Amino acid sequence: MGNLINCKDCGKEVSKKAKICPHCGAKLKKKKIALGVIVAIAALFIVISAVSNGSKTGSNNTPQKSVSTDNNTKKDKNEGITKETYDKIQKDMTKEQVEALLGKPTSVSESDTPGIGKMELYHYQKTFETKAITITFLDGKVYTKNWTQL
Repeated sequence: MGNLINCKDCGKEVSKKAKICPHCGAKLKKKKIALGVIVAIAALFIVISAVSNGSKTGSNNTPQKSVSTDNNTKKDKNEGITKETYDKIQKDMTKEQVEALLGKPTSVSESDTPGIGKMELYHYQKTFETKAITITFLDGKVYTKNWTQL
């Protein structure tokens, strides 16, 4: 019986695979997929806008704040940017936990995305290096991470 859902219009049982209700003809919605696509697109937009130009306003006019951080200590010079360190970063880690592994980020971008919440993008890159780590935080915890090596 795990393959059946109730139609939101008529309430009768319908296969999860059905696109329309065979009883009333109502279109069945797939909410989980739509929400996942929206979140993925928003995260991708934030990553692209922060990495490509670091501008303060993205192409969707979502206000963003971008700052560079001061790199004074050995740890702050992002010497922790390795694949091994990247692999230690887990979903739901706090900013403090990530900074303990990677040091201060090279840059930080923020945006408040309607329906998703406050997202912060921490970008780590060594000077004159082609590898980078990008961490997206949602409500102060790791939401996504990205390893780039050109």
